[in-house]
Amino acid sequence: MVIKSIEIKNFRQFKDIKLNFSTDSNKNVSIITGNNGAGKTTLAEAFTWCLYGEISNTKNDVLNKDKILELKEGYSTGIIVTIELEHDGVEYRITRNQTFTKNRNGRITEQKQTQSGYKKLINGTTMLIQEDDVEVEVDKILPRNLSKYFFSSGERIDSMGKSLEKGGKSSEFSQAVKSLLGLAPFIEAKDHLAGLQKKYQESCQDNGDEEITELKKEISNYIERLRQNNLKLKEIEELLEAKHKIIEESSKELSKYEETKKNVERLKEVEKLKENDEKIKLGYERDIIKLINKELLSFMSQYYIEKAKKLLEKYDYADKDIPNLHSKTIDYLIKRGYCLCGHKIVENSEEYKTLIKLKDDLPPNSIGVSVSNFIKDSNRKISKYDFYEEIKDKYGNIKETEARIFSHENKIFAIQKQLSGRNLQGIMRELSDDIANARIDIKRYSKERDDKRDFKSKCELVLKNRESKLEKVLARYAENRKILNYKKYVDTILEQITETLEKKERELRDNLEMEVDKIFNSIYIGGLHISIDEKYNISTTENINISTGQSQAIILSFIAGIIKLAKINMNEDKDEIYTQAYPLVMDAPLSVFDKTVIKNICELIPNIAEQVIIFIKDTDGEIAEKYMQSKIGMKAKLIKINEHQTKIEE
Repeated sequence: MVIKSIEIKNFRQFKDIKLNFSTDSNKNVSIITGNNGAGKTTLAEAFTWCLYGEISNTKNDVLNKDKILELKEGYSTGIIVTIELEHDGVEYRITRNQTFTKNRNGRITEQKQTQSGYKKLINGTTMLIQEDDVEVEVDKILPRNLSKYFFSSGERIDSMGKSLEKGGKSSEFSQAVKSLLGLAPFIEAKDHLAGLQKKYQESCQDNGDEEITELKKEISNYIERLRQNNLKLKEIEELLEAKHKIIEESSKELSKYEETKKNVERLKEVEKLKENDEKIKLGYERDIIKLINKELLSFMSQYYIEKAKKLLEKYDYADKDIPNLHSKTIDYLIKRGYCLCGHKIVENSEEYKTLIKLKDDLPPNSIGVSVSNFIKDSNRKISKYDFYEEIKDKYGNIKETEARIFSHENKIFAIQKQLSGRNLQGIMRELSDDIANARIDIKRYSKERDDKRDFKSKCELVLKNRESKLEKVLARYAENRKILNYKKYVDTILEQITETLEKKERELRDNLEMEVDKIFNSIYIGGLHISIDEKYNISTTENINISTGQSQAIILSFIAGIIKLAKINMNEDKDEIYTQAYPLVMDAPLSVFDKTVIKNICELIPNIAEQVIIFIKDTDGEIAEKYMQSKIGMKAKLIKINEHQTKIEE
């Protein structure tokens, strides 16, 4: 399937536009860029509205706002969207329209949507598709329930990704794989043959034979019992699956809280480190205070001491001293009353006054000695240590300690934020109880399941025995033997088809798992591996929590894997498997990814899909264009004129 063009009239902000997409197999990418609000999502939705009548918003929001304002009372206007495509060698033109009328009260009323179409066969014959058959024809090209895999949006991928993050199962995956990868004909054939089995069985005549009547009654009874048993068995298996899921999810949560428990211990360690550093800081502060109390006066007087010392050093006081004479000698002479020369010393005499004055120039009051002692003492005090440098060093220690305290506080805040509002012990106890209760339930349900399986085996064995016996009794009558021969042919063919279907499905599932894992690891580098179980549930082989980006990359890889296998099967032209390659129409698929992942997606997708039509915002578009340049066959830009109108610039 290749989309050639889309033509839109009055659909939201698109009044009248037409886009022709690239159909070149070598340049199979059509890229349409635009700012937020320019209409990328609207343009993407126009595809699903035209083909399936589906849209995300309400119908009243579909008609262009300018058309609503321009429309006069009593007049009508309409929305028309036309898609031209080619599928399996046949060209199609599918149109959906809807009429809107403004009544006398100015209210807009809508009429039922209608769909029309034409197809041009390989031989050139153009045929009108009847209105009632258009939906059926579209469903044959691409079934509605599978369209989401080819008309995908970032929002839809996000929704599927969130389901995967929560461990949600997607039953749609199973149906998508079987249909898209060509198993649908086998399934239809199997169902048809099973119906024929029943029809031939019921066509046989009883001929009033009581044994036949009794056997049929007995078979009917076993079939009903088997049906009821299978329903209960399915219910039990679903309950078991749910209980296993509880254990899985609770264990994951418990592991988170185990980490939280470690964070609590880590918090205590960091708080202790902070407390120790606060004590160290307080010690440094006390040292500074002691130092200031002890040395501040000395430090503050240093300037003046130095100045006085320099001033005193300018003068020579040595000649004022009498060598080897002390002031105590003068005191002795005055007390004795006689000088050394024998002259009498009388108080208040000139001699007495001279001796008293001389004491000022003798030790210990000698000027020269005092000056000398002052200079020596000053030199000692000044050279003892650098008070400023010692204060500076201790202040530096305080700042280093404060930096460590600040770092501790940041770590404490981060840990407390993680622990905020959590009753750790209560939550862990509750999770542990959930796991324990689930295990008890699993043990009980497992026994019930085994009993149901045992009953199923016995019932099927008895049923097979009764059906074989019934056929023998029915074969007594000639008119039944021919029918039973037909039934044997059906039984043989059904058995072969069932075996073939199971084999093909196993092969396709294994191939799909391999392709999805390969694609995912080429998109998202991280060492995760993808597994797909027999019910097509997707999971990672590592039991870890996956991010939003990873979950969306997994879904995108799944879609790409289906497309790739469908393309491979088509190119190999297998007789027993009928598949078609489909386009990939994507709206904002890259918004959650970083540049590296965007690069990987852009290099991969064009080589997998038959055709790529991508609607993307301008910023991501520049990256996409850079890495898909060699594959781009068509580029267009959405230009927003106003809230009600957008134009196309190619």
